[in-house]
Amino acid sequence: MAKPTLWCLTALALMGGGGAAQAEDVRWDAQGAASLVFTVATKSEHEACSRLASGERVVWAFVAQGPVDFTIRDARTRQVVGGATRSAVREARDALEVPRAQVVCWAWVNRGAADTQVSLQLRKR
Repeated sequence: MAKPTLWCLTALALMGGGGAAQAEDVRWDAQGAASLVFTVATKSEHEACSRLASGERVVWAFVAQGPVDFTIRDARTRQVVGGATRSAVREARDALEVPRAQVVCWAWVNRGAADTQVSLQLRKR
């Protein structure tokens, strides 16, 4: 897993409560794409965070082996970004456009009794 940056560590500190949480930085390739595969432990949370420029648009999609709660949120305020929140889903896709420069986190919570693997695809447009 990538070494978390200061803003990811700050986001983790703000989470509080619940099970263990993990965060990682999204690493974009030269074409503006990123792909991550990770496991969300039972009763835990996992975040993939990235700094986005004002007006930047990201098309995203994920598939999970088991049901997860999902949200996209501002790393600093923890507020939902772009109305993206879903409960007990195995997959979702959409696009996100941020109105201002900010760090956003795609976040999954596994409330199930077994670990679940998640595959995330991102592409800047």
